[in-house]
Amino acid sequence: MEKALCPTTKAKKYFDLHTAGISYVNCALEVTPKEGSHFLNVTISALRGNVENVQYTHFECRVPGKQAQEIVRQVKPAAEDKLKVLIGFTLSVICMEIPSPLRTVTRPEKPALASRPDCCVR
Repeated sequence: MEKALCPTTKAKKYFDLHTAGISYVNCALEVTPKEGSHFLNVTISALRGNVENVQYTHFECRVPGKQAQEIVRQVKPAAEDKLKVLIGFTLSVICMEIPSPLRTVTRPEKPALASRPDCCVR
């Protein structure tokens, strides 16, 4: 009788969504919420579409990796000076936020940064 090549333990199954590309860094912000841990937040404009007619998709997310945080902190002064900072990135744990249709808002409302999901910028 042959031995099984794979263990019989059940592996967790899940779907994983990643987005990778190049992007301009719009803004980087050190966030210290009243509750929770300190984190680095970044807003990027990802390039997409035909190179002759580039379009942009904007992402705002946390930067969890130490190496990615170092890189974002290095380019932060240039982004604050409105210089074009182009980076390569990978985003994961992407969630779309939809405002509640039951409340009346006079201007666009953003949820608190501490409640936003992590995105990994590399």
